[in-house]
Amino acid sequence: MKIKSISIALLLCLALTGCKNEKSSDNTNEVTQQAEPVNDYLKVTLDVTVKKDDNLQVYYIDKVTEPFAEEKSVWVAVKGSPNPQKVVFNIPKNEAPHLLRLDFGMNPEQEDIVFSGLEFNYFGKIKEIKGGELAFFFRPVSPTTIDFATGVINAKEASGKRVEAVLYPQEVPLGKELDKLIKS
Repeated sequence: MKIKSISIALLLCLALTGCKNEKSSDNTNEVTQQAEPVNDYLKVTLDVTVKKDDNLQVYYIDKVTEPFAEEKSVWVAVKGSPNPQKVVFNIPKNEAPHLLRLDFGMNPEQEDIVFSGLEFNYFGKIKEIKGGELAFFFRPVSPTTIDFATGVINAKEASGKRVEAVLYPQEVPLGKELDKLIKS
């Protein structure tokens, strides 16, 4: 009788332990099978090296005839670092920008900034632009200068003060690329 009770207890313990492990592995499978959420807005990620704390800004317009305006811009505070970092701008939901303008900070003590590339992400559709290819999509506005081969944006001065570095869009290629990403 004792042997029968011990056997039943052992079988019961094994059955409960087996179920517990099974359930645990099921939870693990559920977590790994979940998809990453897809953003429903245009996400613009700049790959930059900004050595001193600053604020960067992206302006967006829906039509070539619109002027760039403060109401249609996104600011992001950036912590200075000697290392490259990703700076993410989320263009508001329901906006479908045709063109973007990039402003590289207002800190009067900012050093040269390195702009290595950017990425557009819209509903999981991604377009990366890096290195010399940036010159095809953006152009500096005087007095801004950029060496597209190295990505170095020079900190220019006027009247003894650093002037904000600005890159305007090359209207046709950038417009076509954003339209293809957003409207397709």
